[in-house]
Amino acid sequence: MRFKELFGQRAKYGRLLKLSAPLVMSSSGYVLMQFTDAMFLSWYSPVAIAASGTAGMLSWLTTSLIIGTVSYTGTITANQVGAGQDDKIGSVNWQGLYLALFCGVITAFLGLGTDWFFKIVGHAEELRILEAEYLKILLFGGALSFMQCSLSGFFSGRADNTRLMIAQLTGQIANVIMDYAMIFGKWGCPEMGVGGAAWATVLSNLFPLVMMFWWFFGRQNAERYKSRSDWRFRWSVAKQLLRFGLPSGFQMCMDAFLWTLFLLVIGRMGTVELAATTIAFRLNQLAFVPIFGVARSISTLAGQSHGERNHKDTLAYMGHGLVLCQIWMTFIAFTFAVFSRQYFMLFQSDSDLGGVHYSEVLAVGSKLMKLMATYTIADSINIALMSGLSAVGDTKWVFKVMSIATGLTVIAIILVDVFHWGLMTIWTFATIFIVSLPPLWYHRLRGGQWKKIRVTA
Repeated sequence: MRFKELFGQRAKYGRLLKLSAPLVMSSSGYVLMQFTDAMFLSWYSPVAIAASGTAGMLSWLTTSLIIGTVSYTGTITANQVGAGQDDKIGSVNWQGLYLALFCGVITAFLGLGTDWFFKIVGHAEELRILEAEYLKILLFGGALSFMQCSLSGFFSGRADNTRLMIAQLTGQIANVIMDYAMIFGKWGCPEMGVGGAAWATVLSNLFPLVMMFWWFFGRQNAERYKSRSDWRFRWSVAKQLLRFGLPSGFQMCMDAFLWTLFLLVIGRMGTVELAATTIAFRLNQLAFVPIFGVARSISTLAGQSHGERNHKDTLAYMGHGLVLCQIWMTFIAFTFAVFSRQYFMLFQSDSDLGGVHYSEVLAVGSKLMKLMATYTIADSINIALMSGLSAVGDTKWVFKVMSIATGLTVIAIILVDVFHWGLMTIWTFATIFIVSLPPLWYHRLRGGQWKKIRVTA
């Protein structure tokens, strides 16, 4: 394709931005809930913020396989829209909901083992108790999160992003209010600290979920997409979801395992190092919210084009989305490098609970922000192009590549732990992992093997 076709079509920028605007807001729902938890918990105590970081990543590790699988309803829906198969959309979303409920029961049982797990990790006792409490609550409420991820695909796959935005914003506002009340014991609520933050995250999922179900069962959607009538379990449709969704889920699980191990090893270095890394991760997540929105737009539009078998438009939406991601992330990387201390001051706390004062966290965190500025541009490329490859059903190849890259990085992290090479070394290995991936996605897209894949039945 010529440069103008791949990067210079104003109409495609316009369509991507139009879809991305509400998706930026809806994508911020879960990320901003975690960001709010982190800010309030850092005000509560440095030990609380450190505990939420490790437990939050372990929660992601435990649930990422499920979330990656059930979220693929959005990609299948987009391909079905492109292929003109509106009458099959209701069924695939029902299969996602059934899978979400089943997996929610499993994670609730896993939550019973959190105390035992953290006893063998080796963290300080005060930190361990809070980590176990936070993770247990998140796992008990996993079904609500899984169902929300699955049902979101019905809206994002059809580019019905305004409703999705409204639902997610409602959940975000509810979370902020409940966070403040439950962590600090305000408005008649008991002071629950870390436990309050976890319960606020779980319960706030109810608000968007109820709203999405209301729209899902609406008369027009019921007639066009059979959202009311085609509710039965269908193994052929569930198998289609598992065929493409499971590799995507396994890839997310490996990613979660890598970063959970990353945090666990840093936790063994000390509470200061863990608190600084946790805050850096929260800032990183918040910076990537617009990237997630654009990536979901790429997935929707590339998926619809792939369903139409229009491969030129599929590539063009990836190219134009990539440009938008780079514009934003170049700006963010600059601010990370120049204003690193100012970013960390957002989490300023005068508390020195657990023997940790925030000035120590600030000194370490400022250095970490410089490394973040190095890898964020490459990571935005990864997110954009991996979303495109997922949209065309090339999830198995992505899984294979990530298996190798993740395995090598895990070995590097273990070596850091064994030989006590320190915080900056482990962060350097993580940076190398991220910046090595973009050429691989480019090679796969240029090869064209993805054009043969059919996501729709």
